[in-house]
Amino acid sequence: MGCKRVIVVTDSEKAGEILHAAVASCGFLGIITSDLEDAVENTCLEGFDLVVIDALRESIDPGGEISTLAQLGFNDVPVVVLGYKATMSSAMRAYGAGASVYLPKPFSKDVFTDTVKYLIGDLPPAEKLRIEQRLIM
Repeated sequence: MGCKRVIVVTDSEKAGEILHAAVASCGFLGIITSDLEDAVENTCLEGFDLVVIDALRESIDPGGEISTLAQLGFNDVPVVVLGYKATMSSAMRAYGAGASVYLPKPFSKDVFTDTVKYLIGDLPPAEKLRIEQRLIM
C-alpha cells in the first residue's frame, strides 16, 4: 500500500497548516478540507486511512461529520476529534458519535502525532507499547 492518507476537517487555515505539518511529520499525506463529504468523494479511488475532525471551534459538529462518514460507508475508518472543550460531556458526545480518540485542547504536537501513528502507523509492538504508555500518562 502507498502512503497513508489522513483527511483533516477544519475551517481554520492556520489549524489546517499546523495539522498538515504534523501529519506530514509522521510520514503520511494530509488532505485539508472544510467539507468532509467532498474530500471523501474526491479521495475514494485512492482511499484514506484516518479522519481528523478539528472541533476546536464550535462551527464544526463532530457528530455530524462522523454521521457523514457512516452514510458514505466508511464506518471502519478511525476518527480523531480535536475538542474545544476538555469536559467529560464533550468527550462522551464524540465517543458516542463514533470517535476513536478525543483529544481535548490544549494538546501537544507529540500527543497528536503519537495518536496518529498509533492508529494507522505500521509500528513494531515495542513502539506501539511505548506510545500507549506515553498517551496514558
